Amino acid sequence: MVCVSAVGPEFERARFQNLRELGFPIERVMATGSGSTEVSPKAEALHTLKPVAFVDDFLPYFRGVNDGMHRALVTRQPNGSPNVGMELSVVDSQHSDLDAFASWWLSAGCAICD
Repeated sequence: MVCVSAVGPEFERARFQNLRELGFPIERVMATGSGSTEVSPKAEALHTLKPVAFVDDFLPYFRGVNDGMHRALVTRQPNGSPNVGMELSVVDSQHSDLDAFASWWLSAGCAICD
């Protein structure tokens, strides 16, 4: 698992350590910085990595992300969240949290897992 995070490079190591301490099987963290939201600051890193799935909790970070991967949105409360509106059409699935996504992805009913 690789974490592509919109934090500055100076926080890359700390993000890696925090995620490992929380029990995530993270192999690497790629810090992209936050940049503009016209195109996701994560898009270039994702293009390079070519992951099977991209999971994020911030809908604007799906802008410019290629169709070649499953795009899963971890939802937030809709009140005051950027995770609402027409842009929801670019995500392939929505989940309450990362654990819910992982359970769904690994479930026997998940057709794209094969």
